[in-house]
Amino acid sequence: VLSKSKAPKDFSKVKNKVGKKKQEKANEMKTDFKVKKVQMPAQNALEEKGEEVTHRKLGLGELLAHLQHHSAKVRRDALKGLLELCRDHPGVLNVNLSQILDSISL
Repeated sequence: VLSKSKAPKDFSKVKNKVGKKKQEKANEMKTDFKVKKVQMPAQNALEEKGEEVTHRKLGLGELLAHLQHHSAKVRRDALKGLLELCRDHPGVLNVNLSQILDSISL
């Protein structure tokens, strides 16, 4: 039977040397990363919508898409936005009447 003093040690304490940097652990993960900003000047959402937008900055295409939404509240808000858009910009109603009627009739 081995005595306590002669038994193999399971864990050994690492003695730190003065003036030496701490060694990295073998299983340590480096979490530093670099970030770069991506600039896409050609994709400006406000330029694509034009001047015919609601007070919430929604264009005709978005409002028509919201009319197909499963939520009743979103559909109601889309109808209110469509009414506002047609009231503020009468030309939208004249040009896109068939699209608007098709979307409302569904």
